[in-house]
Amino acid sequence: MILKKINLVNYRGFEQIEFDFHERVTVIAGVNGVGKSGILLALTAMLSRALRDFTPSSKEVIYFKDEDIFGDKKSLQVSSVLQVAEHTCHITIQRVAESDEGNIVSLMFENLVAGEDKTGLDSAQAETSKVLRKLKERRSQPLAIYFSPQRQLPGKPRVLPPTEPFSVERAYQTALENRPVELRDFMHWFRVQEELADEHQPQRLKVLETLKGVVTTFLSDFSNLRLEMEPLRLMINKLGVPLAINQLSDGERGILAILFDITRRLSIANPDLKDPIKDGKAIILIDEIDLHLHPTIQRKVLRQFTNTFQNCQFIVTTHSPQVIGQSHASSIRALERDEEDNKVKWVPVTQSFGMDSNWVLQRIMGALPRDFEIEQNLRKIADAIDDGNWDSARAMVMEIEEDIGIFPELQEWKSMLDRIELLENEANNENEPS
Repeated sequence: MILKKINLVNYRGFEQIEFDFHERVTVIAGVNGVGKSGILLALTAMLSRALRDFTPSSKEVIYFKDEDIFGDKKSLQVSSVLQVAEHTCHITIQRVAESDEGNIVSLMFENLVAGEDKTGLDSAQAETSKVLRKLKERRSQPLAIYFSPQRQLPGKPRVLPPTEPFSVERAYQTALENRPVELRDFMHWFRVQEELADEHQPQRLKVLETLKGVVTTFLSDFSNLRLEMEPLRLMINKLGVPLAINQLSDGERGILAILFDITRRLSIANPDLKDPIKDGKAIILIDEIDLHLHPTIQRKVLRQFTNTFQNCQFIVTTHSPQVIGQSHASSIRALERDEEDNKVKWVPVTQSFGMDSNWVLQRIMGALPRDFEIEQNLRKIADAIDDGNWDSARAMVMEIEEDIGIFPELQEWKSMLDRIELLENEANNENEPS
């Protein structure tokens, strides 16, 4: 399952916007309030409706509300294109303001309505229903999972539910809701894998061992993920020191929450796969993928996710120049508000991968690479030099150096003033009588 395209009309802050998704990873970037999170929430509503039709999901649909309608418009419409197995699925959801009908949904497979002159729409709808039934019967099922900024494994479970095999439908529970990732759910799944392995299903341990290796790949100081029963707690070693998961930082728990939840759900949805981490399919939505992470981790986190979950499509939002600088331009959808008509649009990015943070800040994010006041003072130095006010320029250089220290641009002006002073001295010496 791959999300191909979305079109939003009169949805939240968007009067109209449409863009394609990259088949592996799409990075939605932009300033606060431009609508990044809203796009992910639109996708959760659309996917919650679509998955009920062609997967075992029976969870409640996420509905659009009147407050999701843009301004004083009377309705909103969200349209998407999904690739499901060999089929192209079109889904459209409408919300009419102050209507008792709720959300009006249309779902149709493209190859079943093409050339329909001989069969008619009713027949195409019947064929669509037939295809949906076949898709529901597959042993390996695709997922869609949403991670909100509130995902950091809260709580300290005191007891776990009985250990029994999970139904495939369990993989879809709360997957698209705005929720924290519950530590209890993961600990329960972890315990079930261990017990089933003891009951002559050794492949269950392989998933756990793979996950432990993945944790170390993401967080190199961590090892030996394990479940302890007395007292009940999920433990991990950090630089050899045993720690409970709730003792870790928000950034560390945020990374682990995503790893744990994707792994748990892929394993449940694909009971016959030898390596559900590598081979399981899902659309993964992550709001603020850089949340609470050190810049060195931000630089590599998206690449690590795509290398680990190789059959998953990632759609993420970010403010981070580190994340953008490690993403290819074809994956980036930069949102901007047009100054003339005040509409939010997406702007193509021509270059990003491998660029440093200052370059990304200036060229893609439209931000200054340093403090605004310092930038103004550097311009004043340049103007003073151009006007021949070298003493004034030198005084400003000395003031900035005393305040924040030396840095490359300031050193350039300082060296230029030194050269000017040297040339002046040489000229004065030549003009002195011998």
